[in-house]
Amino acid sequence: MPGLLDSLRQELSGNAVQQLSANIGADHQMTQSAVAAAVPAMLGAMAQTAQQPGGETVLAQAAEQHAGLLGNIGSLLGGRGPADVPATGGGLLSRVLGDRQEQVQSQVAQTSGLAPDQTKRLLMALAPVALAVLARHRSQGQIQPGGLAGALLQGQNAAQQAGPGGLLGLVERKL
Repeated sequence: MPGLLDSLRQELSGNAVQQLSANIGADHQMTQSAVAAAVPAMLGAMAQTAQQPGGETVLAQAAEQHAGLLGNIGSLLGGRGPADVPATGGGLLSRVLGDRQEQVQSQVAQTSGLAPDQTKRLLMALAPVALAVLARHRSQGQIQPGGLAGALLQGQNAAQQAGPGGLLGLVERKL
């Protein structure tokens, strides 16, 4: 069965990056670069959140709240998703990224060249996707209770092992 990284790549294939580009007001290349930087950074921050007292429960609950979003990914990334996503996106980021939210935003902005507001919108769109993928993996028994942090770290390590620009190359190949 595919790991978290493979599942995220699959969800972010096709027109997903193009729709995300239009949503955040950035060109396609910058958005690809931002997604390539954001995925491992988000997975790592989420893993650290899961390792905190009560963190795994917070992430598991957030994942369950977003479980049904994968069937509507194009609308979500294009900014036409469920009405509550834009309103809760910022709060969602602070819940899943914890005190690493600013660090992740800064890292993605530096790597990609996106403006801070574009970076935040990108992360607000990607967080529900990552949570929905987590929910799917949990419901399929791929992540056992107490194993969320480990699964997130494996996803982050896989993205980092792809090498500099490795995830960008993987995203580009899927397009």
